[in-house]
Amino acid sequence: MAIIASILLPFVILAVKPIRNPHLFSASVASPLFMLYQPVSRNEGGISNTKLLESIDPKQFIYPHNAGVIPKDFQELRGSAKGYNLVFFVMESVRRRNVNLYGYARDTMPTLSRLADRALVFQNAYVMQPRSSKAMAALALGIMPDPRLRPLSWESQRIDGKDTFFKRVLGEGWRFYQGTAQPYGGDKLQEFFLDATQHVEQPVVSLETLASDPTISNDDLGLAKHFLRWVNKNDKPFVGLLWTECAHMPYDTVKKPFGTGSLIDKYDNSLRQVDDALAILVDGLD
Repeated sequence: MAIIASILLPFVILAVKPIRNPHLFSASVASPLFMLYQPVSRNEGGISNTKLLESIDPKQFIYPHNAGVIPKDFQELRGSAKGYNLVFFVMESVRRRNVNLYGYARDTMPTLSRLADRALVFQNAYVMQPRSSKAMAALALGIMPDPRLRPLSWESQRIDGKDTFFKRVLGEGWRFYQGTAQPYGGDKLQEFFLDATQHVEQPVVSLETLASDPTISNDDLGLAKHFLRWVNKNDKPFVGLLWTECAHMPYDTVKKPFGTGSLIDKYDNSLRQVDDALAILVDGLD
């Protein structure tokens, strides 16, 4: 028992240790990329960027452009996406093991495979935190969420005045659409995205929004259609963040191509429905 206690003690101390000024310099509330490229003379809450640069290795944030990393067929495309619209399609609870693009026997996501023929496909990707609120904040802001702190969406005032990607593009006249087929509950993600974009007028769509529109379904398929309608309203450049829901428990789907004999069957059905939503999105944009 004493041996077990001695092993656990360092972890207990680490967990309860106070965090000094966690909201000033911490990479859990400000993008390391944006912080790195600020003028070094700027002072962030008493901590200069000179000290910041000593603690963050810039090499971690530079994509190594060489033949071993970028396939030869894509090297000439470097920088060619400048000025294009941008869409983040976030697939809730989709795991590599059940995706046919990565060798799964069932054809769960044919659209994703079709896109892979003209895309960069990554073999290793890891979620920043195994919790939606923290993972979405990390994606939206380019931050490293601290597992010891409360979800940023609970206290989104912590990012007030911070530099964010969405704040920049909205400031340059782009449109921003943030939508999900999930209900907005206790994690307060709707308020978080409003704070992240400095409350610039833009749609923040959730399950409740989709359910109130009788012309579309209140699922991932309806979300893709709702987004396409918004895109067509004018020709200004846009950024879209679409967060799916179907692959989250309890795996409810309209179609059931793989049957319902087991939980895996139901999960694979949900992956196909996410893929169907992706097909609506891609074909609609085309």
